[in-house]
Amino acid sequence: TGQLLPRSRRVPLDVVVKTAKTEGIGRDAEIVVYCAGPGCPQSVLAAEKLATVGYTNVRVYEGGLQEWAG
Repeated sequence: TGQLLPRSRRVPLDVVVKTAKTEGIGRDAEIVVYCAGPGCPQSVLAAEKLATVGYTNVRVYEGGLQEWAG
């Protein structure tokens, strides 16, 4: 879908770390990742990738767009 949560943007999983670094997002900045809904694993994978390279304030909004639109 073309939906996004307010003040968010779509970043493909394979470039999530590169994007965070390129945009100068601080390692302690609050980052919330989400997917289409609770059955999608992409947000958890994105959070893991970010944490692996040192981002310390990453959270997963597990309900994603499905819950938000609910």
